[in-house]
Amino acid sequence: MFSRERKNVVIGVDIGTSSIRAVAIERNNELLTLQNYNELYLGKYVGKEVGEYVNLSFSQLEIALSDSIRELKTDAGQVVLGIPSTMYIFKRVILPSYVVKSIKDSSALHNVVALEFKKVVPGVEILNYGISFTTVQEDENYIQYLVMAIKEDYANMLRNFISKTNKSFSIEPSIFGGIRTIPFETIQDNAVLINMEENNIDLVFLNSGKMVGVETINTGMNKIVFNIKNSLLIHYSEARKILLDFDYKNTDNDNISDIIKLSTINSINDMINIFNNYEISYNIKYNKIYIGGSFASIKNINLFYEKNFNREIKIIDPFSRVFVPTVLEEMIKQNSNVFMNSLGLAINNV
Repeated sequence: MFSRERKNVVIGVDIGTSSIRAVAIERNNELLTLQNYNELYLGKYVGKEVGEYVNLSFSQLEIALSDSIRELKTDAGQVVLGIPSTMYIFKRVILPSYVVKSIKDSSALHNVVALEFKKVVPGVEILNYGISFTTVQEDENYIQYLVMAIKEDYANMLRNFISKTNKSFSIEPSIFGGIRTIPFETIQDNAVLINMEENNIDLVFLNSGKMVGVETINTGMNKIVFNIKNSLLIHYSEARKILLDFDYKNTDNDNISDIIKLSTINSINDMINIFNNYEISYNIKYNKIYIGGSFASIKNINLFYEKNFNREIKIIDPFSRVFVPTVLEEMIKQNSNVFMNSLGLAINNV
């Protein structure tokens, strides 16, 4: 999947469905310093609004990636490209222990796991995906694997793009960057990261610090935006601004507040169903929940989540381990959560 080389400056690129978020981090001994950052909205390449879902062709995406990296204005030795959740699938596969023990080599096990994965996701043509897996739980009767399948044509496009820059690079799911921003003191606990994006909400489950599952809700926060838009008969951009400017402590019984809160509760209920499945499957309780992503900075959203989840919710501070120059400090404070994934991707490789 990757080629790596240690350099002082690393760029992390989080490719989303509506924007590309990039950061450049420099290491000087133990000090990590933010060199630059940017968010490039993809709508402008196809005549769509900021925040709307965009499905660029490979050639269009290459142009956007070039623009994003160039705008950082930094000479990095390595680029880490984060694949969006639309281009990968995580699923759990369970095999009887006696079946695994009877398999003679790793390639045969890979084939068996791939076939079981196809049963779990019947609509997927596995020949179009690169598949890898890791053991997440086992006992004398069963072994449970977490399978990751990444679209090969998309990964190959990223490899071809970055190879033209003559930079060292690596490719991995963007959400891996978010995991690395979870505070050190709790990473070994049972925790969940909720990544809140325009067109998807990713939930990452960690059991004693080990990732055991990634679930994606494909509607994302744009579901709320469109509910506002359709209810008030306003433009998409106006509805998006209303949501981003909203305060979840708002006690007004007006139409806007009711739309946003009810829509959010519907999304939370979808998440709670997923939580319940994991807690029953592993017989554990996830009491440490973190939220990050493009919409995590909405005022008091964590308090609203706490009330409806009935457990503590903390907002990720992705730049807590990075020195931010004064000239960037005020700007990055306003939307630091947007760069959770890209920063984590860079930090792991700097």
